[in-house]
Amino acid sequence: MTFEFPAGCFKNPVLVDLRNGKVFDISKKDWSVNGTSYKFENIPVYDSPVLIADRTLIKFK
Repeated sequence: MTFEFPAGCFKNPVLVDLRNGKVFDISKKDWSVNGTSYKFENIPVYDSPVLIADRTLIKFK
C-alpha cells in the first residue's frame, strides 16, 4: 500500500506490526519527502493494524 502524510516529521521511519510488536525498517527507496509531506510506498498490510512511526519514538525493552 501507499500512504501519504501531508504534515509529517520522520528522520528514521519504521513499520511497527501491532499484533506481534515487531519493528521493521522502511527502506529509503520506499519513502520520500517533499517539504513536510511524506510518502511511503510498498508498505505491507494485512488483517492487523500497523503503525508508521519514527524510530526515536519506539521504546525497546
